[in-house]
Amino acid sequence: EKQVPENVVSRIDELNKNIDNSNKFSANGIAVDSGYTAAAECLLQVTISTTTAQYSGAEFAINGITRGAFGATSANMGVSQTFTVRLQHGDKLTYVINAAGGSVTAKVFPKS
Repeated sequence: EKQVPENVVSRIDELNKNIDNSNKFSANGIAVDSGYTAAAECLLQVTISTTTAQYSGAEFAINGITRGAFGATSANMGVSQTFTVRLQHGDKLTYVINAAGGSVTAKVFPKS
Protein backbone atom coordinates (compact mmCIF):
# COMPACT_ATOMS: atom_id res chain seq x y z
CA GLU A 1 0.00 0.00 0.00
CA LYS A 2 1.37 3.41 -1.03
CA GLN A 3 1.59 6.27 1.45
CA VAL A 4 0.44 9.76 0.50
CA PRO A 5 3.32 12.25 0.90
CA GLU A 6 2.92 14.62 3.86
CA ASN A 7 3.14 17.73 1.66
CA VAL A 8 0.16 16.47 -0.36
CA VAL A 9 -1.85 15.80 2.80
CA SER A 10 -1.09 19.28 4.17
CA ARG A 11 -2.07 20.89 0.84
CA ILE A 12 -5.38 18.99 0.85
CA ASP A 13 -6.02 20.16 4.42
CA GLU A 14 -5.29 23.75 3.38
CA LEU A 15 -7.70 23.53 0.42
CA ASN A 16 -10.41 22.07 2.66
CA LYS A 17 -9.99 25.00 5.09
CA ASN A 18 -10.33 27.44 2.17
CA ILE A 19 -13.53 25.71 1.08
CA ASP A 20 -14.88 25.88 4.65
CA ASN A 21 -14.05 29.61 4.82
CA SER A 22 -15.67 30.31 1.45
CA ASN A 23 -18.93 28.82 2.74
CA LYS A 24 -19.16 31.54 5.41
CA PHE A 25 -20.47 34.17 3.02
CA SER A 26 -24.07 35.28 2.70
CA ALA A 27 -26.20 33.58 0.05
CA ASN A 28 -27.84 36.94 -0.73
CA GLY A 29 -25.92 39.05 -3.23
CA ILE A 30 -26.06 42.84 -3.23
CA ALA A 31 -25.90 44.52 -6.64
CA VAL A 32 -23.03 46.99 -7.02
CA ASP A 33 -21.80 49.32 -9.77
CA SER A 34 -18.41 50.24 -11.16
CA GLY A 35 -16.58 52.30 -8.57
CA TYR A 36 -17.72 50.14 -5.64
CA THR A 37 -15.22 49.99 -2.77
CA ALA A 38 -15.44 47.01 -0.42
CA ALA A 39 -16.21 48.01 3.17
CA ALA A 40 -15.19 44.54 4.41
CA GLU A 41 -14.08 41.17 3.06
CA CYS A 42 -16.63 39.74 0.63
CA LEU A 43 -17.01 37.64 -2.48
CA LEU A 44 -17.57 39.47 -5.77
CA GLN A 45 -19.43 37.82 -8.62
CA VAL A 46 -19.20 39.53 -12.00
CA THR A 47 -21.18 38.33 -15.03
CA ILE A 48 -20.16 39.75 -18.39
CA SER A 49 -22.58 39.29 -21.27
CA THR A 50 -22.05 39.95 -24.96
CA THR A 51 -24.68 40.99 -27.47
CA THR A 52 -25.01 39.68 -31.00
CA ALA A 53 -22.69 42.48 -32.18
CA GLN A 54 -19.09 41.63 -33.07
CA TYR A 55 -16.56 42.77 -30.41
CA SER A 56 -19.22 43.25 -27.73
CA GLY A 57 -18.35 42.40 -24.12
CA ALA A 58 -16.58 44.01 -21.18
CA GLU A 59 -13.72 43.77 -18.70
CA PHE A 60 -13.42 44.37 -14.98
CA ALA A 61 -10.57 45.36 -12.69
CA ILE A 62 -9.81 45.29 -8.99
CA ASN A 63 -7.63 48.19 -7.82
CA GLY A 64 -6.82 49.03 -11.43
CA ILE A 65 -5.59 45.52 -12.32
CA THR A 66 -7.68 43.70 -14.93
CA ARG A 67 -9.05 40.49 -13.41
CA GLY A 68 -11.42 39.36 -16.14
CA ALA A 69 -12.40 40.17 -19.69
CA PHE A 70 -14.87 38.54 -22.03
CA GLY A 71 -15.87 39.46 -25.55
CA ALA A 72 -17.31 38.12 -28.78
CA THR A 73 -14.97 38.08 -31.77
CA SER A 74 -17.76 37.12 -34.16
CA ALA A 75 -21.27 38.45 -34.67
CA ASN A 76 -24.33 36.56 -33.35
CA MET A 77 -22.57 35.24 -30.23
CA GLY A 78 -24.73 36.44 -27.33
CA VAL A 79 -23.13 34.59 -24.41
CA SER A 80 -22.17 35.19 -20.76
CA GLN A 81 -19.21 34.42 -18.51
CA THR A 82 -19.23 34.62 -14.70
CA PHE A 83 -16.16 35.38 -12.59
CA THR A 84 -15.89 35.13 -8.80
CA VAL A 85 -13.12 36.76 -6.75
CA ARG A 86 -12.59 37.59 -3.09
CA LEU A 87 -12.40 41.28 -2.19
CA GLN A 88 -10.58 42.61 0.85
CA HIS A 89 -11.48 45.80 2.74
CA GLY A 90 -10.75 48.81 0.52
CA ASP A 91 -10.57 46.94 -2.81
CA LYS A 92 -12.16 48.92 -5.62
CA LEU A 93 -14.14 47.42 -8.52
CA THR A 94 -14.24 49.10 -11.91
CA TYR A 95 -15.57 47.81 -15.19
CA VAL A 96 -15.77 49.00 -18.77
CA ILE A 97 -18.28 47.86 -21.38
CA ASN A 98 -16.95 47.59 -24.95
CA ALA A 99 -18.07 50.24 -27.45
CA ALA A 100 -19.89 47.53 -29.46
CA GLY A 101 -22.13 46.80 -26.47
CA GLY A 102 -22.47 44.23 -23.76
CA SER A 103 -23.43 44.27 -20.10
CA VAL A 104 -22.00 43.69 -16.64
CA THR A 105 -23.84 42.48 -13.56
CA ALA A 106 -21.84 42.67 -10.33
CA LYS A 107 -22.91 41.38 -6.91
CA VAL A 108 -21.11 41.20 -3.59
CA PHE A 109 -21.72 38.52 -1.00
CA PRO A 110 -20.71 39.76 2.48
CA LYS A 111 -19.43 37.45 5.20
CA SER A 112 -22.33 36.10 7.20
